[in-house]
Amino acid sequence: MKQNFDERQLLVRQKGYKYAFIMEMVLIVIFYTDTLFATKEYFTMSAILALLLFLPVIFVTGYMVLNDAYYRVNEFNKLGFSSLFFLGLGLFHLYIFLSSQSYQRVIVDGQVTNNIVSVLSAIMFLNVGLCSSYKYLQNRRTRKRK
Repeated sequence: MKQNFDERQLLVRQKGYKYAFIMEMVLIVIFYTDTLFATKEYFTMSAILALLLFLPVIFVTGYMVLNDAYYRVNEFNKLGFSSLFFLGLGLFHLYIFLSSQSYQRVIVDGQVTNNIVSVLSAIMFLNVGLCSSYKYLQNRRTRKRK
């Protein structure tokens, strides 16, 4: 299968996956310690699963976008449109979350519930959109200098 990423991008992707894996292991230890030793649990099981899924994904996508390893080599021209698309998608998710009154049920009786998924999905799309916008403006600035 033909790769559309150069060697540097592949190395950055490997490093990002390694960091996400380490982050996943640290989160598992934190949540396991919380359930074993805390007198009161601060997260429901569904919230723990959502956080274990979303936090490493949010981190690795931001890391890859900022290090030019998220988009293929021939997709850098589409960076402006995709950054606006992801920003719009993130703002749409945030609007849905804030208008649905589920933001009042994210923390119930001192526990983070599974309604955190709405917030995390909005943060994920906003993260990709903001990082893509930053890289787009940075690439545009460097092209003007040349």
